[in-house]
Amino acid sequence: MTEQYDFFTHPAPVHSVGGNLTKSEQFAAWKRQPGAKQILRYHYKAAAPYARRYVATGRKVSIHLIRELVRDKLAHVRGYCKRKGHDLGQWRGYVLNNTLTPMIARHLMDHRPEWRGLFELRMTKEEKIQEQIEEMRKTA
Repeated sequence: MTEQYDFFTHPAPVHSVGGNLTKSEQFAAWKRQPGAKQILRYHYKAAAPYARRYVATGRKVSIHLIRELVRDKLAHVRGYCKRKGHDLGQWRGYVLNNTLTPMIARHLMDHRPEWRGLFELRMTKEEKIQEQIEEMRKTA
Protein backbone atom coordinates (compact mmCIF):
# COMPACT_ATOMS: atom_id res chain seq x y z
CA MET A 1 0.00 0.00 0.00
CA THR A 2 1.32 3.46 -0.82
CA GLU A 3 1.84 6.04 1.87
CA GLN A 4 0.08 9.40 1.55
CA TYR A 5 2.30 12.38 2.21
CA ASP A 6 1.40 15.58 3.98
CA PHE A 7 3.08 18.41 2.07
CA PHE A 8 3.37 20.52 5.20
CA THR A 9 5.34 17.98 7.22
CA HIS A 10 6.84 15.54 4.72
CA PRO A 11 7.53 16.62 1.16
CA ALA A 12 6.44 14.03 -1.36
CA PRO A 13 9.35 12.16 -2.93
CA VAL A 14 10.13 13.21 -6.47
CA HIS A 15 12.18 10.17 -7.41
CA SER A 16 10.92 6.95 -8.93
CA VAL A 17 7.27 7.98 -8.67
CA GLY A 18 5.14 5.04 -9.71
CA GLY A 19 8.20 3.09 -10.76
CA ASN A 20 9.17 5.76 -13.33
CA LEU A 21 12.40 7.67 -13.09
CA THR A 22 12.41 11.46 -12.96
CA LYS A 23 14.04 13.29 -15.86
CA SER A 24 17.12 13.90 -13.72
CA GLU A 25 17.39 10.21 -12.89
CA GLN A 26 16.86 9.26 -16.54
CA PHE A 27 19.61 11.66 -17.59
CA ALA A 28 22.00 10.31 -14.96
CA ALA A 29 21.30 6.78 -16.16
CA TRP A 30 21.76 7.83 -19.79
CA LYS A 31 25.11 9.47 -19.01
CA ARG A 32 26.35 6.08 -17.80
CA GLN A 33 25.58 4.57 -21.23
CA PRO A 34 28.54 3.81 -23.50
CA GLY A 35 29.22 6.77 -25.78
CA ALA A 36 27.00 9.26 -23.93
CA LYS A 37 30.07 11.35 -23.08
CA GLN A 38 30.85 11.65 -26.79
CA ILE A 39 27.29 12.70 -27.62
CA LEU A 40 27.50 15.40 -24.93
CA ARG A 41 30.83 16.48 -26.39
CA TYR A 42 29.19 16.98 -29.77
CA HIS A 43 26.42 19.03 -28.16
CA TYR A 44 29.11 21.33 -26.74
CA LYS A 45 30.74 21.61 -30.16
CA ALA A 46 27.43 22.36 -31.90
CA ALA A 47 26.37 24.93 -29.28
CA ALA A 48 29.69 26.80 -29.07
CA PRO A 49 29.16 29.20 -32.02
CA TYR A 50 25.66 30.05 -30.80
CA ALA A 51 26.97 30.52 -27.27
CA ARG A 52 29.55 33.03 -28.50
CA ARG A 53 26.75 34.92 -30.26
CA TYR A 54 24.64 34.78 -27.09
CA VAL A 55 27.44 36.18 -24.95
CA ALA A 56 27.98 38.98 -27.46
CA THR A 57 24.36 39.84 -28.29
CA GLY A 58 22.04 38.08 -25.81
CA ARG A 59 20.33 36.20 -28.65
CA LYS A 60 19.25 32.75 -27.44
CA VAL A 61 19.22 29.51 -29.43
CA SER A 62 16.90 26.54 -29.39
CA ILE A 63 18.28 23.38 -27.81
CA HIS A 64 16.23 21.54 -30.44
CA LEU A 65 18.41 23.10 -33.16
CA ILE A 66 21.53 21.90 -31.34
CA ARG A 67 20.02 18.42 -30.95
CA GLU A 68 19.23 18.27 -34.68
CA LEU A 69 22.74 19.45 -35.59
CA VAL A 70 24.12 16.62 -33.47
CA ARG A 71 21.63 14.17 -34.96
CA ASP A 72 22.78 15.26 -38.44
CA LYS A 73 26.35 14.33 -37.46
CA LEU A 74 25.35 11.07 -35.78
CA ALA A 75 27.08 8.89 -38.40
CA HIS A 76 30.29 10.83 -37.74
CA VAL A 77 29.78 10.52 -33.98
CA ARG A 78 29.26 6.76 -34.33
CA GLY A 79 32.45 6.42 -36.37
CA TYR A 80 34.45 8.46 -33.88
CA CYS A 81 33.12 6.41 -30.98
CA LYS A 82 33.83 3.14 -32.76
CA ARG A 83 37.45 4.20 -33.37
CA LYS A 84 37.77 5.06 -29.66
CA GLY A 85 36.26 1.72 -28.63
CA HIS A 86 32.94 3.16 -27.42
CA ASP A 87 29.53 1.90 -28.37
CA LEU A 88 26.69 4.37 -28.78
CA GLY A 89 24.14 2.47 -26.77
CA GLN A 90 20.46 3.16 -27.21
CA TRP A 91 18.37 4.76 -24.50
CA ARG A 92 14.74 3.71 -24.70
CA GLY A 93 15.12 2.75 -28.34
CA TYR A 94 17.13 5.73 -29.59
CA VAL A 95 20.76 6.81 -29.56
CA LEU A 96 19.65 10.42 -29.15
CA ASN A 97 16.33 10.36 -27.32
CA ASN A 98 14.28 13.58 -27.49
CA THR A 99 13.10 13.21 -23.89
CA LEU A 100 16.64 13.96 -22.71
CA THR A 101 16.97 17.21 -24.65
CA PRO A 102 16.01 19.55 -21.76
CA MET A 103 18.45 17.78 -19.44
CA ILE A 104 21.22 18.13 -22.02
CA ALA A 105 20.49 21.87 -22.16
CA ARG A 106 20.72 22.09 -18.37
CA HIS A 107 23.94 20.10 -18.42
CA LEU A 108 25.51 22.44 -20.97
CA MET A 109 24.57 25.54 -19.00
CA ASP A 110 25.57 24.03 -15.63
CA HIS A 111 29.04 23.18 -16.91
CA ARG A 112 29.57 26.42 -18.81
CA PRO A 113 28.53 29.31 -16.52
CA GLU A 114 28.91 31.86 -19.33
CA TRP A 115 26.23 29.93 -21.24
CA ARG A 116 23.60 30.30 -18.49
CA GLY A 117 20.45 31.61 -20.12
CA LEU A 118 21.49 30.41 -23.60
CA PHE A 119 18.48 28.11 -23.76
CA GLU A 120 15.00 28.90 -22.51
CA LEU A 121 13.86 26.15 -20.15
CA ARG A 122 10.70 25.14 -18.38
CA MET A 123 10.77 24.11 -14.75
CA THR A 124 11.24 20.42 -14.08
CA LYS A 125 8.69 18.53 -12.03
CA GLU A 126 11.22 18.43 -9.18
CA GLU A 127 11.67 22.22 -9.36
CA LYS A 128 7.90 22.81 -9.38
CA ILE A 129 7.41 20.62 -6.32
CA GLN A 130 10.27 22.34 -4.51
CA GLU A 131 8.79 25.74 -5.37
CA GLN A 132 5.38 24.65 -4.03
CA ILE A 133 6.97 23.43 -0.80
CA GLU A 134 8.83 26.71 -0.34
CA GLU A 135 5.65 28.69 -1.04
CA MET A 136 3.72 26.63 1.52
CA ARG A 137 6.43 27.20 4.12
CA LYS A 138 6.23 30.94 3.55
CA THR A 139 2.48 31.04 4.06
CA ALA A 140 2.46 28.65 7.03
